[in-house]
Amino acid sequence: MRLTSVDFKNAKPANKKYKLSDGNGLYLEVVPSGHRYWFLKYSVAKKEKRFGLGVYPQVSLSEAREKCSDQRKLISKKKYQI
Repeated sequence: MRLTSVDFKNAKPANKKYKLSDGNGLYLEVVPSGHRYWFLKYSVAKKEKRFGLGVYPQVSLSEAREKCSDQRKLISKKKYQI
């Protein structure tokens, strides 16, 4: 389920880090310090990997979705930026 920018803006720190998923492998990781990071989760050769897309709010939800889409295209062409 796709979330809204308000959902991410309202994400509060907790005792442990947690993830808010936007779908298609895109998620926001919220750490106890309150920092929030965008990641793309994907698999290569049956191994789960993640790619950092930036720090929220410097990278907005729409920018993170665009970066996610761009990286997915590279992954499908086997041109990883890792």
